[in-house]
Amino acid sequence: MYGVLLCEVHEHRRGPRAQLVTALLLLVSLLLAAAPFSPIAHSQSVVATIPVGRGNDPQLVYDSGKGEVFVFNDNDSTVSVISDATNTVVATVAVATVPPQSGGVSRPILAYDSSEGEVFAANGESSNNPQMSIISDATNTVVAVVPMGANFNSLVYDSGKGELFVAYPGNPGFQGGVLVYSTATWNLVATVKMGPMKEVSFPEQTPMAYDSGKGEVFVVNGTQVPNSTPNETVSVISDATNTVVATVKVAASGNNLGLAYDSGKGEVFVAGTYTDPVSVISDSTNTVVANVNVSITSPTGAGAGLSNAIAYDSARGELFVSAAEGSYFNGAGIAGIISDNNNTLVGTVAVGHHPLNIAYDSGKGEVFVDNQGDNTVSVVSDGSSGTTATTATTSATPTVTSPTTATSSGSTVPVKTINIPGVSNSNSPLNMDLLLLSYIAAPAAVVVIAGLAVFVLLRRRKKHNRVS
Repeated sequence: MYGVLLCEVHEHRRGPRAQLVTALLLLVSLLLAAAPFSPIAHSQSVVATIPVGRGNDPQLVYDSGKGEVFVFNDNDSTVSVISDATNTVVATVAVATVPPQSGGVSRPILAYDSSEGEVFAANGESSNNPQMSIISDATNTVVAVVPMGANFNSLVYDSGKGELFVAYPGNPGFQGGVLVYSTATWNLVATVKMGPMKEVSFPEQTPMAYDSGKGEVFVVNGTQVPNSTPNETVSVISDATNTVVATVKVAASGNNLGLAYDSGKGEVFVAGTYTDPVSVISDSTNTVVANVNVSITSPTGAGAGLSNAIAYDSARGELFVSAAEGSYFNGAGIAGIISDNNNTLVGTVAVGHHPLNIAYDSGKGEVFVDNQGDNTVSVVSDGSSGTTATTATTSATPTVTSPTTATSSGSTVPVKTINIPGVSNSNSPLNMDLLLLSYIAAPAAVVVIAGLAVFVLLRRRKKHNRVS
């Protein structure tokens, strides 16, 4: 108020030019004062579009050790390896996959092991005895194949403990849960039983995310039955005790949710689908602290529904979410940007056709968006690295590496098979307790019946001897 009065005094004492300068200074001061209260979206732009293989539900994972992005093209049973230095495909790796059972659904799954420099690629869900391929990022070849058992559907790597968490959703009547393996020895470290996480009637991935700040793994659970009201919860597993330490009810719902860990705020974002809000969980209290209603507008002005994909940009403190339905408006998909500072939508960027999954490259400050509709990956600069935008579309025709051999220093060696404990080739490991019970029950029943028969026979014989 004092500044305004002072300006009025100077306006009476000075000429029109001075009054104009004063007015401009006052306008700038007002804009600066209002800035903290209104989100300002900085410039995000697509700097490259990269052709990859064909995918029904393509997955991406960032390899921080090599500065590469791995893309699972499930329709081709290949993994495209993209260098973030050139934004080109530098290798295409054929992986061991097994087709789904009759009427089943197969889901591509990827996870990066930073301690071993390896990428795990598998088709899970209701596939018939699915296998996991282990890809070395040093040679971009499959160095091992791991039989995983039926009905597993998600992986997440715990860099703090060097362990791989494998989710088995369980069938109706069977218990689901998470198996924990050491990736150095492939020994079974723990079995975390959690109850059914997804019904086989709606086979989808069980979303998981690793919280490096607390040493915890967040797992979406809850029963998805057709035509039922979603009841989604997130279980929190401590990697110190390998037990569930909290269960959090979230507002986000849908057949398949997405999780992303925000290292800057110590929060986990849970993305739903279509008009569902994005739930924000504080890892300090394991409670929902916000529900973000994300309203993304398509290029034509119509609303665009969210997909379940979500990734955290640590350089900007922002979350990227994809709007799959927006891909049908003028052929352009939409990626929305949520600020973790005020949990609001602060910007959007147009990407390729029907974007589904997202991965963040912390080395370059870029976001990779896989576009199912045109089999491409859009590379979005978040502006933190000063990358210059280009309209050029990169392409490459790298050699496809066979999954049956691994090439290292010019030599060819057979790919080894790792049989890990706790895995059955025909049933979920977490069902084995019930299966063993069924196998034990029949012989036990025979022994009991035989024992009763002998007992009755001896009693009759003893009674007969007394009478005679």
